[in-house]
Amino acid sequence: MFFFFVGGLDQRVARVLQTGAGRCVRCGSLSDLVETEKVLKLFFVPVKTWPSKTGPSLSCTNCGLLFPPSLGSD
Repeated sequence: MFFFFVGGLDQRVARVLQTGAGRCVRCGSLSDLVETEKVLKLFFVPVKTWPSKTGPSLSCTNCGLLFPPSLGSD
């Protein structure tokens, strides 16, 4: 028998803490300070989520890039 497994880890925005907290390092638009969570997916279906240990991150409102607040300070 042959089994095909499709799965992976993803990181997504869990909660917005502050809007317009910095600038995006990629496109230069405003970024929001957010809490992120890790998501385990099996066959593209979210199975389990847990809070990220990295602390708050900045999320660009234009391109969606997640990056540490130290890079996006004004």
